[in-house]
Amino acid sequence: MTKIIISHFKSGLDIAIIGHATKINEGPVNLLCCAISILGQTLAKIAMDMDEAGKIDAAVKIESGLIRIKARFKDDGAEFKTKAEAIEAGFRLLQNEYPDLIFIGGEIRSRTC
Repeated sequence: MTKIIISHFKSGLDIAIIGHATKINEGPVNLLCCAISILGQTLAKIAMDMDEAGKIDAAVKIESGLIRIKARFKDDGAEFKTKAEAIEAGFRLLQNEYPDLIFIGGEIRSRTC
């Protein structure tokens, strides 16, 4: 099972993608794990690019079975949250298809009601 944990802290987000997905396909490549990994690595790249541009302070860790992104906002964080919500939507699509293999705790919530 893969766990995607989204935590809010004062002026930022902590997103952790933990574990390896169970293989769902024939052949040598685990397509579900690849899909989760590419979404997580895309979010990590967004965070690193925004950090380099001075828009957020980001700490990114990527290793086998773990992608962790800590983003501290320098403003309201709307730009990062909007981009992160698109990635979160991808995770939720995968979770809808494979609910026993992916757990998502928390949400980005860029919009206020």
